Amino acid sequence: MLNQVQNTEQEDYLSVLKASRKGPAVLKARLVTFRSSVPSGLVFAFEGDDDKIVYFHWIKQIDPNLRYEPFPCDGKKDVLDLKEMLDRDLNNLGKDVYFFVDRDFDDLRGMSESKAVFMTDSYSIENHIVEEAVLDELLKNEFHFHAQPECRQKVAAVFSNLYDTFIDITKPVNFRLFLARRLNIELRAPLPTKISRLADVSLLEVTATADDASVVVQLKREPSGDEIAVLRSDFEALSPKTRYRGKFALMFFVSWLHALADDRNGSAPRFGPRASTSKVHPQRLTLDTLASKSRVPEGLRDFLATLSAPVAA
Repeated sequence: MLNQVQNTEQEDYLSVLKASRKGPAVLKARLVTFRSSVPSGLVFAFEGDDDKIVYFHWIKQIDPNLRYEPFPCDGKKDVLDLKEMLDRDLNNLGKDVYFFVDRDFDDLRGMSESKAVFMTDSYSIENHIVEEAVLDELLKNEFHFHAQPECRQKVAAVFSNLYDTFIDITKPVNFRLFLARRLNIELRAPLPTKISRLADVSLLEVTATADDASVVVQLKREPSGDEIAVLRSDFEALSPKTRYRGKFALMFFVSWLHALADDRNGSAPRFGPRASTSKVHPQRLTLDTLASKSRVPEGLRDFLATLSAPVAA
């Protein structure tokens, strides 16, 4: 019993210690330090480093001359909390600071809309990457299906069918996460970061690996039957490819692309003749590569057009 109490106290201490290194107050201190050396110019607060990479490509498509300082935070909550903290700041620290967040299942979490906040029209930035237009560009270049439009169409058809299957497999998981976000129920464990927790993905097949959505999305309390009934129709109205969790979709996409690369590099590839002089390099299928081929989210061009801060020479 004593050991359990000591372990709990140690875990609580570690949690407090970790929290002290994060949060809006720490981010504000970082911003103060930055502004002491760079007092003017645009600052873009992103949810994390992945967002910084993806938005770089989107912003470059819209305005290659726009200069800004990326300011990665530690998730959506920190971005919105930082926004509220800067709104209360009496020293105008929030001037020329703009905030970029994913829509997720909880939108702005009750915060009023602001001209300083851009929110994706899809669930997250990843939903804009898992698209057939991105796949087609990958097939032309990284997979060397150039000048083979019929082969690309066959590959795209296989991908589309498998993606639909993956969406069906993960629908209960997404619904459970939707309930958690809408009912403000905390998770007991982190969400999966590996595709193996959700599905087994091969070149021509996708099968479920999770027995039950409750195993994947563990909640601190279970929603009531009435709560589920009320929110079911809202969830069913969502477009799965754009409004289900994007990180799950991206895990599937990358896993399938690696399977396609293995097939393409094999002695008897399923789709078209093997590239005689070029090999597919799966290690090059990075977020940076995928993002460079993705479309700009709805509204981002207009959002950037409203920025009033001076642009550095």
